[in-house]
Amino acid sequence: MPIIPLKQRVTVYAPGHDDPWNPQPDPEPVEYRCRIEEGFQVVTDAHGQEVTASARIYFDKYPNLSPGARIEYTDEHGNARTYEPINGGPKRMLSSKPILTVVYVK
Repeated sequence: MPIIPLKQRVTVYAPGHDDPWNPQPDPEPVEYRCRIEEGFQVVTDAHGQEVTASARIYFDKYPNLSPGARIEYTDEHGNARTYEPINGGPKRMLSSKPILTVVYVK
């Protein structure tokens, strides 16, 4: 059971394989329960640059999110949005088990 209510859902599309010598089908999209807080915040990306994030997404435990993934979200009014992860990581309990993952997206 998550520590915060996760009432929204997102679909995560893993990055495809662009290797012409080893063609593989694109991975299947995965749907996750989450909580999205939209709002602008300055965060540091993986390259050390300051970037403005447009939302913060909370996931239960530790989902399989890879850099280059595409996250699609449809809000309560039917507006679809597509996000790209900027930065994030798991929050852990004292036992070092992940209880929540926070991802900043643009």
